[in-house]
Amino acid sequence: MMRRISAGEIFLGLAAVTAMVAGVGVGVAVTRTDATAATGTPAAPSSLPVVTTTSTPVRAPAPAKPPAPAPPPPAPPVPPLAQPAPAVLPAPPGGSVGAGSAGPEVQAYQQRLADLHFDPGPVDGRYGEPTRSAVLTLQMLLGLPTSGRIGPAEVQALSAFKYPAPRTPATEPKRVEIDLTRQVLTL
Repeated sequence: MMRRISAGEIFLGLAAVTAMVAGVGVGVAVTRTDATAATGTPAAPSSLPVVTTTSTPVRAPAPAKPPAPAPPPPAPPVPPLAQPAPAVLPAPPGGSVGAGSAGPEVQAYQQRLADLHFDPGPVDGRYGEPTRSAVLTLQMLLGLPTSGRIGPAEVQALSAFKYPAPRTPATEPKRVEIDLTRQVLTL
């Protein structure tokens, strides 16, 4: 048996579906008149059913907060600075050596500069521009007059050389330090 649906019931059904699609739950209660309940046929248009609606907004759950990031692990302790062992170097012949000099003394100075990572170029006993640059760097690092020549002060500095302490000792072990006053970059 088919029942006729009134325009009011269609409107309420569409409103309920639209509200549900929109994310709001709607509860609809329809009460029938006595005539509709008894006969199962819709009431006359003059006596439309009484409709009671209640709506309760449904809120989406608040987004979950991401868990707080774990604190970074503590930095490993910085190992102590490994200092080179002292070296015995020959006195410079004639009081000093510089560009154009050659001999076993120059080769000994070049080897010590290479051992200390000053990069004097090839360790061949010939005092060239790479050796001069390495000596200038040593002089700037230690605050000696910058002549590019190896004299008694440079021989003493090379013999007992110690790396300067880091400017910020509590930082990571692999870093770059720049001393603008002495014009030295330390890796």
